[in-house]
Amino acid sequence: MSRLAGRTRKAMNRELIDAVDRAALARLVSSISRFLTPEQAATAAAGGGVEMLDSRRLGAMWTLDRLWDRVGIGAAIRRIAAGRRLDGDAVERVVFALVARRACEPGSKLAATTWVAQRAAIEGCAAFSDDQAYRAMDFLLDALDEIAAEVARCTRVADT
Repeated sequence: MSRLAGRTRKAMNRELIDAVDRAALARLVSSISRFLTPEQAATAAAGGGVEMLDSRRLGAMWTLDRLWDRVGIGAAIRRIAAGRRLDGDAVERVVFALVARRACEPGSKLAATTWVAQRAAIEGCAAFSDDQAYRAMDFLLDALDEIAAEVARCTRVADT
């Protein structure tokens, strides 16, 4: 990301914070507080009990994942991997993570391991190793024609 893009993103975040309707938030808090005991309201106001442990990007990956499933790519990879005595779910999620990385934040394939572990939220794939990435890429290279044929077959069936 360029320095200009970083500054633009920070400026946009400040604009969003400034755009918050504080009066509307106060009305919402007041409305919710009616259902709390005084002790619960005091605890909520103090902010205790809530700690942010992690925050990751989700939107683009979630949308791509839904499209991936709708087209049948994930199912095709799982079936073909299972036919080769591989863990179809694990292989499919690593392949998806590599594709999502390329689509959302282009970079090296192996940088995807850090991206998934630290920045992106991908359902069913909290993290994976470089070795898993290499094995998934090897599988994809070997099975690409079968996967493409399976996806095409499923797409034709869905269209009829």
